[in-house]
Formats: sequence, structure tokens, C-alpha cells
Amino acid sequence: MELMHNEVIRIAAGELKGLYRVVLDEPSIERVVAVRLDAAAEDARPKGGRRKKEKTKRPRRKAPAPLVGGLLWLPRGELESLDRDHHLLRAEIDLDPIFYLPTSVDGDEEVFESRKAVMKDFLSFQTLRDSILVHSGLGGLVKAVIQSATVSRALVYKLWSLLCRHGISETSLRPMRENCGDRKSVV
Repeated sequence: MELMHNEVIRIAAGELKGLYRVVLDEPSIERVVAVRLDAAAEDARPKGGRRKKEKTKRPRRKAPAPLVGGLLWLPRGELESLDRDHHLLRAEIDLDPIFYLPTSVDGDEEVFESRKAVMKDFLSFQTLRDSILVHSGLGGLVKAVIQSATVSRALVYKLWSLLCRHGISETSLRPMRENCGDRKSVV
């Protein structure tokens, strides 16, 4: 079994059941570093509070998708076993075609370029691999990016989440403000 960087896999059975993006397959240490893309069923909490008697005049804004990107160190032997039993499936997540169009909102091109500059070390496989193996996670790379690019930790993790969701490529960092009402330049 050979897993590639940036590949999406679906595990169909067992305690690891879910959708994952492979960040690093390292046979020398018998581990696969992956990111879970779907929320685990046990993580979902029921909504609490009392019921509203009336509807509000204005519907609430849709909540943003939760951040993903926590690294999971999966045992390679277990994944090989799942693959032999045909429970490990290759999957594809197609990007919305708008990701490939030129930006049409004023200021989006500058935002896109600044995002690419901030995340250049995450987009380099060798730099990402070395940092994960040396620091056993993303912390060292995040710290280096914060110091060199003078951006917030929250922004780096938000952009990492975009890379995990849409694919580890520059295209995933494109701002998507075509259909929103805000025309301000926001990173």
C-alpha cells in the first residue's frame, strides 16, 4: 500500500471510519500522518438551550465550517489491513470551478498573493515533512511562519484548514468573496 501526499482516503469500517487527507506517509516509522476532514459522529453535540417561540425577522448567518487540520498519527499496519479488506478507499474531492477563474473582486488578488506568501512553507512538501517529523506536529512550522510573516497564529491555522479541506495547493488559498456582500479587502 502506497499513500501519496495530499491524497484523500475514505475508511469505511472500524474505529477510524471517516474521510481523511494524507499529509505524510512515512514507512520508516510505520506511521501515516493524516487530517480528518469530516466531523466524527461522537464529536457532534446536540444543540442545547430552550426553543424559540418566534422566528427572528432576519435569518441568522450560516456558521463557518469548523477548522480542520489536527494531525493524526495513524498506524500504517492498521491502514494496510483495512486496505486488504477493501475498507480503505481512494476518494476525490473536486474543487468548485470558481477556484480556477481569475478573481473578480477588487483586492482579492493582493489577498491571494499574501496568503500564498504566508503559507509557502506549508506548500513545500519537504519543508512540511521535515517540520512534522522534527517537531512531531505543526507547531514549529507555525511558529516560524508567525515570526517571519508577522501574521497571527489564528490566520495560519485558518489557512492550514483551507489547505486541508480543498487540497494542499496554492489554488486552495484563493479568497471566495464573489457572492458575499462585503467588498472590503479582508485576509
